[in-house]
Amino acid sequence: MKCDRPICPQTLWLVGAGWVLLALFVGETGLLSELPGLAPQLVIVGLTALLLIAYRRSRGLKAVVNGWSDRALVAVHLTRFVGIYFLVLSSRGELDPRFAVPAGWGDIIVATGALALVAMPGKKKDRKL
Repeated sequence: MKCDRPICPQTLWLVGAGWVLLALFVGETGLLSELPGLAPQLVIVGLTALLLIAYRRSRGLKAVVNGWSDRALVAVHLTRFVGIYFLVLSSRGELDPRFAVPAGWGDIIVATGALALVAMPGKKKDRKL
């Protein structure tokens, strides 16, 4: 497949797939639970900062992301229905309820809101960012 843009959508899919595999590996090995204190939160802040820097500095990445519709950006949050699984794990005693209950319900609320927004009839053409 030939792509004339500096960053091809296929490249972003590969990076995304690699990210998911890395997240699964870190989750399965429990690496984040080994970090002291605020380290997991600092990792999240650092990764967010890197993503924003990459967006600001890479014209190719910016062009691809800006080409996505508002509906597609909101639809990403449908993955947050994973909160249901948090509640299931908590009910089995496999996940600390102090985390699972607020995180699970929060994710479910956000995912439900995203579903409502995505399902709303829109204009003929989605606005591009």
